[in-house]
Order: sequence, then C-alpha cells, then structure tokens
Amino acid sequence: TGVREELACLFEERGGLDGVVTKPFNPLTFNKKIKEILEPDSIRNLSFMARLAIEANSYTIARTMISKIKEKREHVIALSLQGDMEFYQGQRLLKDPETRKRAVNHFKSALGHYQEALNKNPNSIHPLKRVKETYELMHPFLKGMEDGNLKSILSCLERLNKINGLNPERYVETGKVLLDLDRDQEAFNSFNRAEQACTRIAAGRD
Repeated sequence: TGVREELACLFEERGGLDGVVTKPFNPLTFNKKIKEILEPDSIRNLSFMARLAIEANSYTIARTMISKIKEKREHVIALSLQGDMEFYQGQRLLKDPETRKRAVNHFKSALGHYQEALNKNPNSIHPLKRVKETYELMHPFLKGMEDGNLKSILSCLERLNKINGLNPERYVETGKVLLDLDRDQEAFNSFNRAEQACTRIAAGRD
C-alpha cells in the first residue's frame, strides 16, 4: 500500500499516468519505467526522502534530495518539492500570531515555485492542488483582496475539475466558492455536476 501511494503521488507530479505511460502503450517500455522508479536512487525514492526531510524540518537534507532530482532533469518534481518546503514552513509559522506575517512570505515563495512547475507542466496535479491550498491559507490575511484571492482558488478548482471530472467533493467546493463570489447560478450548476459525478461513480460500481 505504501509503495502504491508513493507511486500515485509521483504520477500526480508528472501530470498523471501520461507522464509515465507512453502512447501507443508498450508493456516493455512501461516495465522499464516502473523499474527505474523503484531503483534506490530513483525519482520515487529521492522524492520520498525529500518529503520525509521536509516534514521533519530537515531542510538541508531536503535540498540535497531536490538537487539530485534536478540532476535527473525532473524539474516539475523538484519545483513542487521546493514549493512544499516553503508551504510547510508557512504552515508552522501560521500557528503563532507573532510569526504570521512571515508565514505569508513563505506562502508567496511557495506559490512562485508551484507556478513555475505548472508553467512546465500545466496538468501537474500536485502543484495545482498546493496552489489552491496556499491561497486558502492566505485568504484571512489578504484584507481588501478577498475577491481576487477567491478567484485564484476558483481558477485552481476549475482546472482540477477539467483534469478529473469525477470528483463530487471538488464540485461542491467549487460551488461554495462561487456562492462566496455571488455567482449563484454557476454555483447551482456546480452542485448539479457534483450530483452527476456521484451518479456516474455509483453506476460504475454496479
């Protein structure tokens, strides 16, 4: 299960299975790519070690792992991890009222890394999710800029909905943001899509 979750996360960062599976599908090429992912110095293991280091506040180790990932020319993954370093530092600083201003600076830096990753691969799911989460965390501190921030969150949700149109929770979340922006009809349509997605998922299980 752990390996499956790590592979799923890596596939997300590469923009889904399209970043790993070649078309037309070739079993030999696919097996070779999976074997590369599972090697000790593979992107999968380097990414996993970098994540562990980030969560443990061991940023020197995380930077070393990220440098190795850059050497393998996996720039989207490296940029996503750099964004994660800033994101988690911002989250920790957010807990203390005295350091919240510094937290926002880390979030802005994280957004820069995530945006650069998305410039290289617009369909990379991990940085896109993180951009949304970052804007959500910054929202209470952007006085006078609330609508602009909500529109940024909405943009991320709409892009994620295009990548995966079968996520009812995300359609509900989209609807709530649209309500906050006083776009009631669009919110109603989004809630309808959530219901339709649930129906399609249920039909697929029968």
